Amino acid sequence: TLKIRLLQQPHSTLSPYLISGIGPTWGLRIHNDGDFFDALGSIQGQIGAGGFVGAGIDYLWAEDWALSMDVRYNVIRFDNPLGLEESYDGFSFSIGFMRAFDW
Repeated sequence: TLKIRLLQQPHSTLSPYLISGIGPTWGLRIHNDGDFFDALGSIQGQIGAGGFVGAGIDYLWAEDWALSMDVRYNVIRFDNPLGLEESYDGFSFSIGFMRAFDW
């Protein structure tokens, strides 16, 4: 993952950024014909490739704590259909907490 900060203001509480990444993707398909535990025995997995681009903002509310939010467009591909699709492209929205540590 590559995260590029758009503003480098030392005392700002808002920090917008661009983000992108690329890597392997693991997809799972579960055939569910009724019983949950029986369906666990029919899990099929497949490795694919994926990547994303997006933008977000970090809100720094304390000296070493932040709330991070971003929107990403994901591109995910499999060699063979996993379920009904070979590609699972689309938007995602993420919210997370961050804490900085001094070493």
